[in-house]
Amino acid sequence: MPEVEQAYSIIAEVLARSIGEEIVVTPDTQLSALALDSLSLVEVIFEIEERFNVELPFNINDFARDQGQEGTVGDLIAMVVAAQAAKGRAA
Repeated sequence: MPEVEQAYSIIAEVLARSIGEEIVVTPDTQLSALALDSLSLVEVIFEIEERFNVELPFNINDFARDQGQEGTVGDLIAMVVAAQAAKGRAA
């Protein structure tokens, strides 16, 4: 599915730039393992929303607090793909 591959590629790029070093992430990589503080996570989410021209359907503060320990890159990819699909249906 091209949308998933594109989302994965862009999200990996955004995360690497935010962390400031070359990293390898997989869909199973936990967001907490990336050592992003809450501000960095917010910046990552905003950049992802801007790059994909979508609004992600969650409160960033709740996500960081409640899912930050369990949330994965795959969860983020799934949210982007779902938001793109919803946007396509609304058009």
